[in-house]
Amino acid sequence: MYVDNNPAEIDWDRYVVSHRNATFSHLWGWSSALANTYRLPVIRLAVRDELNKNQITGIFPLMLFCVPGSARRLISLPYTDYAGVLADSSSVARVLLDAAWQSAVREGAEHLELRQLGNNDGIFAKCLASYGNYTPYSFKVALSRSLPAESETLWHELSGKVRNQIR
Repeated sequence: MYVDNNPAEIDWDRYVVSHRNATFSHLWGWSSALANTYRLPVIRLAVRDELNKNQITGIFPLMLFCVPGSARRLISLPYTDYAGVLADSSSVARVLLDAAWQSAVREGAEHLELRQLGNNDGIFAKCLASYGNYTPYSFKVALSRSLPAESETLWHELSGKVRNQIR
């Protein structure tokens, strides 16, 4: 496996839409929109499997974020709650974290901020702890709801007040 620092958009999005833990924030267009809007450099890291036709087996979108007067940070992604590592295995996740750490050092970032959805069996905490000076935060929360197969079912599960507000 190897890190691709310049993946094609079509390959990136194909991987994202096929991954069960992906969010809209992982899509190529989301980081492009943030980069264009806030004039921030985006770094897209992908791991490819040489044994399987160079298929992508993991991605990690990052942005170099520096507000005047504050430290440079490499974030996955600013203005987004969750756009962390998507990987097919813990070994792929480790390769992506190593590449992100190297990018942070190369870009002069004071820290790497990983906005990861879920605990992932502690994979990320173990990897990041090996770099030293690792501080986990839990200031972000997410609410999710399973959606029924039919929109009518969802509509009738809402209270009358909420249905009127939507109308």
